[in-house]
Amino acid sequence: MIYKKKSFFDTGFCGIAVKKNLTNFHDLSNFRFEKMRVYLFVLWVTAVSCAQLGKISLKDVVLTDGVGTEKTLTSGQKLSKVVELDSSHDLKLSFKVLSDNKAASVHQAFVIFVNDKSKKEVAFVIEQDAKTESYVFDLSMKTHGKEFGGEPGVYSAHLILGDAKVEPLDWVFAQFNVKVEAVAPKTLPVSQQIHYQPRKEIKHLFREPEARPPAFFGHVFALVCAAPLLLLLISWLVIGINFGKLPFSVWILGFHGGIIGIFGLYTCFWLHLNMFETLYYLVPISVVTFISGHRLFRTLAAQK
Repeated sequence: MIYKKKSFFDTGFCGIAVKKNLTNFHDLSNFRFEKMRVYLFVLWVTAVSCAQLGKISLKDVVLTDGVGTEKTLTSGQKLSKVVELDSSHDLKLSFKVLSDNKAASVHQAFVIFVNDKSKKEVAFVIEQDAKTESYVFDLSMKTHGKEFGGEPGVYSAHLILGDAKVEPLDWVFAQFNVKVEAVAPKTLPVSQQIHYQPRKEIKHLFREPEARPPAFFGHVFALVCAAPLLLLLISWLVIGINFGKLPFSVWILGFHGGIIGIFGLYTCFWLHLNMFETLYYLVPISVVTFISGHRLFRTLAAQK
């Protein structure tokens, strides 16, 4: 296995070496050739961008109007008469592009009709014939008349040619009186219409709160919920509490302190704490209560 050595052609655009395992000398040569092509392409782009832009000229510019009359145009000059153009007419424009007296191609070729009043633009792309190397623009008003959007009037026709290597060309070669059927503007739905005016103030009428039961029922319900705890306290007072068999240890304090802390935390939750704050404090108290209770009951079971 042959490893490619680091050289000028083996570095990236930022000077970082490209590591690649090559199996034979043929792969090594191909890799260097591809890198050479990349650098030559970069040099070519730089040279083109820095070079002076060339100029183009037009040859054999022929305009065929709606009635079939052919007119030879001179580059840079506009027809003196306005050409009529309606739905029954076809328009054709053909020409050749020359650069240094040789047939050339450009990247962009358009014919743009600009309404003299509304300045509305209607653009059409011109394609080049590969055999004759001529650009041919063929407009059928019967087919493409809808592109004018139902807006008749006098339109100025611009021939626009552009390329990265030549100076752009914008030539108004004629004016056309376009006659198309007017189209009524579409009415947008009310939800899509935009009116830049203040709207009426929206006044909300909230429903009146329903009548609540008297406070007496709330107090009775609270007493019913607290009845088990009250019965426990009353039974302790009647029967009595025997602390004699309760061993004294730290687990007793932890368990009973945890129970009291949990009830106190529930009281705080009822008064001002939210659920997340209550859970935040409940976790450590529950852990201490669980461990202390487990040790306490295990001690009581061992004494029996």
